[in-house]
Amino acid sequence: APGEMDELLAEVEMAEIDADGDGTISFNELCKWWHRTHRGAPPPRPRLSAARRLARRMDAQLAS
Repeated sequence: APGEMDELLAEVEMAEIDADGDGTISFNELCKWWHRTHRGAPPPRPRLSAARRLARRMDAQLAS
């Protein structure tokens, strides 16, 4: 099913972001992954808090 494929893809991508394999995604790991995947310049400073929230949300998903 499409939803299951999206979930599997997200899990694979989160595992890739978690470079040290500790089960959490640090902000540093997120930034390195962002750069490595050529997603462009990092968000402007006002958007960094949004990036940190994303990292925490991804970390919570890995923990569940």
